[in-house]
Amino acid sequence: MSTAVDTIETKLVSFSQLFGQRIGELTIDSIEVPLIQRDYAQGRKTAGVERIRSQFVAAVCSTLLPDGKPIELDFVYGDVENGKFMPLDGQQRLTLLFLLHCYLAWYQPK
Repeated sequence: MSTAVDTIETKLVSFSQLFGQRIGELTIDSIEVPLIQRDYAQGRKTAGVERIRSQFVAAVCSTLLPDGKPIELDFVYGDVENGKFMPLDGQQRLTLLFLLHCYLAWYQPK
């Protein structure tokens, strides 16, 4: 038995570039993160996770420096309905980018 599968195009985009992306006939204008998500692995208390968390925070902070290089936060995928992107995976990455965006918009260096 064969099933039809739509061809999916993948490309690297920034958080701000996500808005306005055309997916078929639809354009993304908002994101809805589901209320129920799997547990957040970074919150676990093991030596390995502590090391990963420290390296991750250092990598994110280094991208914010004037000469910082972009980092890839792996993939985010989901569905688009009526212009709303609903992630199936990558909710925590999107939440991190949203909170970082809000903080930087609010932050005013002295």
